[in-house]
Amino acid sequence: MKTNWYSTPLDAGVRAMVKVWPSEVEVFQDFACVARHQRCYGRGHQLLNLEHYLDVLEKKPDIEFRRRRPANRGGTGYLS
Repeated sequence: MKTNWYSTPLDAGVRAMVKVWPSEVEVFQDFACVARHQRCYGRGHQLLNLEHYLDVLEKKPDIEFRRRRPANRGGTGYLS
């Protein structure tokens, strides 16, 4: 989305389609819904779902998750 970041379980660089509804945001890959978030009308918010990061946590259990604003470019793992 243009002003908020929504997490997805997709790898960086994977193309996705986003459907924005009045109350939610849905992310699709190959016509299958892979993520759904309640829509946020604020600006600059990160809407994260811990389940989207479980694969990373299993591979790197000592990884430190910091709440930071990712750069607005590919490879961030966030939709912007």
